[in-house]
Amino acid sequence: EGQRIENNGGHYRYGNIRWRQVRGNTVEITLTMSFRRDFKSAYWQGSGLDGLAVTGDVIQLNGKQWPVLSFGDETLTVGEYLKMQVTAYSVAENWVYGTSVVTHTYATPSDNGDGWLVKFQGCCKLSEVANLNERDAPWEISSTVNLLNDAASPVLAVLPVVSLPDTGMISFYAPAFNPLRDGGVSTSLGNPATALTNTITPFTTMLDGATGEVKLEFPGGVAPSEASDVGFFFFMTLNATSAGGHVQADFLVRIIRGAYQLRIPKIGYGNPLSLNLPGPTRPIINATAVADAPPPPPPPRA
Repeated sequence: EGQRIENNGGHYRYGNIRWRQVRGNTVEITLTMSFRRDFKSAYWQGSGLDGLAVTGDVIQLNGKQWPVLSFGDETLTVGEYLKMQVTAYSVAENWVYGTSVVTHTYATPSDNGDGWLVKFQGCCKLSEVANLNERDAPWEISSTVNLLNDAASPVLAVLPVVSLPDTGMISFYAPAFNPLRDGGVSTSLGNPATALTNTITPFTTMLDGATGEVKLEFPGGVAPSEASDVGFFFFMTLNATSAGGHVQADFLVRIIRGAYQLRIPKIGYGNPLSLNLPGPTRPIINATAVADAPPPPPPPRA
């Protein structure tokens, strides 16, 4: 069966890319992804009671534009061969999450001294996104592979959905680390000029490159039409860079009116009580140490 293009609304929610050297010029590229679960496609069906994908199923990725993983050396893996192993899903929140692992061998360890540019591209991002420049837009996350400098990329540790209270000023951590050693990794906004723009809510976005702390200021609170209780998210992209190259991650931010910060799950950084891996400076993640956030309050009655 040939490739089929599907167009029934945006479905891409989250993407994160990383790589490691297997041997010689061969690398293993790992994509972790999340999509809208009820995307209407023959390839999107699964073994759930509703006919959709559940944990253990394999989804063949497709969309309005066919998802492509290109390696930077004029070869690519198209969606016909790019599949996602489902590792988690939610019926209530309508998402499916999983991984795709692809092995590729380069002719040389670098592209004339520069990193090979790997891209994961497709269409379209989620429709329920408040920043208009991101809504239903094509997605692209990238990484560079330079085996002359390192045997693995940095890893960006960010939740697929970052939940924040409507406080007008708040911060969260999206740290990055080198899986082979401590230190030597910095984070940055994917595009500082367009981060959290084209929204009704006016945002000021800042990021500490050493810790991955993202600070958001939105005086007056989130616009009611962009809050989570009416089903909207904000899209963000971050970079992490080390000697071996850079990686990127796309993720969603939702702002919950009436929620308490202490009850929202989050990534910890630098607090020994929250660490679950060795390493004195490595940002370690324990996103389950904090109780679940309460559900958002119901919208006011008309």
